[in-house]
Amino acid sequence: MSSNAAPVSPAGSRPADATAAVLDMMFGGETAGAPEPAPLPPATTPGREEEDAVSSDEEARADSVYGEDGKKRRTSRIGLRWSGSPTATSAESIRLKRIMLGLVALALCPALAIGISTAAGYIVFNWNEVGIAFAYVIISEVIRRIIWRLLRNLYCRRVLGLTSDEILDINGPRRHLSKAWLSDLLADSRRRRNIKICDVLFRKGGHVVPLISAVLIGDMITDDIGCLLFANTLGCLLITTIMALAIWNFRDPKDRPKWRYLSLFWGATDRIRDGRYAQQNSMLGNISLVWGVTIAYFIARAVLPDEDDSEKLWAFALSVVLLPLTFGDALGEVIGTPFGRHRFKVRGLGEINQKSLEGCVAVFLGSLVPLLIIAGTMADSEVLNGTWALICVTAVLTTLTETLAFRSTDNMVIPLCNAALFVVWWKIGGVLQDPHNGDTPWLIRPRPPPYPPSMAPLPPPPSPPPLAPP
Repeated sequence: MSSNAAPVSPAGSRPADATAAVLDMMFGGETAGAPEPAPLPPATTPGREEEDAVSSDEEARADSVYGEDGKKRRTSRIGLRWSGSPTATSAESIRLKRIMLGLVALALCPALAIGISTAAGYIVFNWNEVGIAFAYVIISEVIRRIIWRLLRNLYCRRVLGLTSDEILDINGPRRHLSKAWLSDLLADSRRRRNIKICDVLFRKGGHVVPLISAVLIGDMITDDIGCLLFANTLGCLLITTIMALAIWNFRDPKDRPKWRYLSLFWGATDRIRDGRYAQQNSMLGNISLVWGVTIAYFIARAVLPDEDDSEKLWAFALSVVLLPLTFGDALGEVIGTPFGRHRFKVRGLGEINQKSLEGCVAVFLGSLVPLLIIAGTMADSEVLNGTWALICVTAVLTTLTETLAFRSTDNMVIPLCNAALFVVWWKIGGVLQDPHNGDTPWLIRPRPPPYPPSMAPLPPPPSPPPLAPP
């Protein structure tokens, strides 16, 4: 594959491209209009001895070009470039540092909000359950991410036919890669189709599994939703901090081999088709999920009755908030990515930001069907007629928010909007019959009698029959 470095003329001459000349002037090269230096003899050209010593295997993997200052610029087969401009490196480091600090601060906010509420007495936890739930979150996440990463590596090697260096470029921080890296990787139509399948299988597979396990296994640890939520916010903060430290401390090209192991923290959540922004997209997606569920929990806690007094109502609310996110969002990518034909562009953090009408239909069905199954398995006396309309409106709302939200923030927008819809619907029209101690929302609440049943007046005695005529 051709190099992405600026074209140069024979050794010692100025770059032929005008843009390269401007960059040389800006970042410490010669000033515009300066006389061209005399060409150096071939035997004394800096770095030429090293080039003669390059092995045949290395020549197959990389091209070497030389700037007018004699410094070696190295470009790998798929566009890895290490140019080493001090000014550009400093500006990029400052920008990267701000991004990492911003992501850690975003991950800190939900945990801090729940911690302050606990200290103020608004939320009360069993700290033994919090510790057990936190340990479960960390252990399960580490195991899950390692398994999905290894499976994706196997897929890349066996199905995509990528080399170890190419897989390492995918697994590592991709910000140093050239802008043409992703387009070169997707140039072959067969490989492009298989990469779409790879992103769907391993990225969304790793998305659905933890959400389902959080509901099924989490209920075995504790029945307190807030306790599970607090454990997940702490786990997200810890993992995000580790990711940020890994990106910041091991961003140098010499640390590239270490990403064979550091990449395990991402699992397969860094989508290949997101290009150079995949790791940041993955981190933002995890943080936005915690934000969305945390805000949804505070909304429900502020409006709904106490969880201990209305377990069925809270269980159904949890289904309305999480099931559309779990199945609707996942099914949208499973159907839309490989089979979508009517595509349109959306906003997002990634090099490819597209969705399709087929994916939107899949999001609607993936949100509607699970909620219908949940409501259909409940007793008829518990489900109000308006609940079926709530399910349909929730599916429509999920489709709209998933389509219009900035990519990677739909994990926050979907549960937040669904929770707001649920509490408003419950407040106005009700959701379940007798959700807490015989009480129902005010609109369908039966009007109480003016006196207790024991004090109700006796019915009047029957009137005597009319007298018969004489």
